[in-house]
Amino acid sequence: TMAGEYIAQLARSASWLAESSRDLGVGSVQVSAVDGTGAPPAWYARTFRDEYDKWATSVQRLRARGVWLSAPTGNQRVKNESAGYNWPASDPDVVGVGCFSNLSMTPVRQRAAGLDIITRTLDLVPFSSYCNTLAVATSILVRDVCDRRCVRRS
Repeated sequence: TMAGEYIAQLARSASWLAESSRDLGVGSVQVSAVDGTGAPPAWYARTFRDEYDKWATSVQRLRARGVWLSAPTGNQRVKNESAGYNWPASDPDVVGVGCFSNLSMTPVRQRAAGLDIITRTLDLVPFSSYCNTLAVATSILVRDVCDRRCVRRS
């Protein structure tokens, strides 16, 4: 199915990143893919068991290596506004990023309680993919500052 291939492609990408992240110096990854349904991770795990297992294993390897991995919680493709937020942002090992409007200062496209981060969009029409980019950039800056200034205790 198309959804199964979608997850399989993400799983292959995550696996390649898990293998290559150290050699390439990758510390932050933005996944700008959303399903638009708000189905929970358990649904993907049941429906696409092999693909989801490969995805989950690769994501856990990335996390173990300290790689930031985030995804938008909703976007223009949302089909069910009352559903939970989009996978893969709803995956417990992925940082889910929503956004709030620069004009009204109200949350938009965050889709559910429990998301990890809400960032401000600079766009007139807020899209959480754009906000995810801001979150990834911030993660890079914070890591850079901490690598140079934060005291590490053994």
